[in-house]
Amino acid sequence: LRCHERQQGLYALHPYEVRQVLETKAMDLIVRNATDSDLDEVETAYQTMLLRFAETNTTTGEFELHQLYAKKTGSVFMEQTLNIVLSTILEMMHTTSHNVMDMHQVEEEKADHRRIIDALHKRDSSAAQQAMYDHIQHTLDILQ
Repeated sequence: LRCHERQQGLYALHPYEVRQVLETKAMDLIVRNATDSDLDEVETAYQTMLLRFAETNTTTGEFELHQLYAKKTGSVFMEQTLNIVLSTILEMMHTTSHNVMDMHQVEEEKADHRRIIDALHKRDSSAAQQAMYDHIQHTLDILQ
């Protein structure tokens, strides 16, 4: 059983590794393509996510913010590709014995997204990319 759980965990890494590459690049696209109004919408979505975190004491609602990041890249292809990856991960989470969202710490998630959004507001591509890379790396570390 432990061997099976280990294989399941290693399989789970693959979509997250792809997600890490895509979402890191997405940050650069957002910096280049998003309007101030788009970033205001991201900020509003972040505040909504914080309310959901407080209501549920879980990280429920975080995926919606990631979907919005994809939309704000200004690239339909990136949005569609990321939505495929995010959907695959959600499906995996519903069919495996462990739910990654249950493993995440609410405060860490809040801080990660604050760093990402602050960098986006500053139009600092490298900082936004690093913050997103680190954010996804936390999940990869949990899964390993």
